[in-house]
Amino acid sequence: ILQLTSPCKSFSTPNQKAPIPFLSTVTDVVYHLTNPPPVALQSQSLSDLANTRIPGPPGSNVEILSYVARPSSSVDDDDDKPVLVMIHEFFGMNPSIVDKAKGLAEELDCVVIAPDTFR
Repeated sequence: ILQLTSPCKSFSTPNQKAPIPFLSTVTDVVYHLTNPPPVALQSQSLSDLANTRIPGPPGSNVEILSYVARPSSSVDDDDDKPVLVMIHEFFGMNPSIVDKAKGLAEELDCVVIAPDTFR
């Protein structure tokens, strides 16, 4: 289930107090498409942000660039740590996603993998 969030308010009809879920989702999609991330978030290239390359199927020459965050308390062996895969919003991996991955790794004491699935 994909849930989009934004500062947009949900629509409701005059006789209905609860928001209409479909219109709220459409509003969120339109908001994200018409308000791309600030230029500051787009200034770094994906290869500058990624610290890991995940290989694709054998012979495909495809790689998924990813950022892997580890908690600072982690020793060299992460085998006993839980792993969280974090998927970004519409515009791909950016510095904000990297910061969130680092924060989750520290807060949850786990390894966070943030692959770029946009490009």
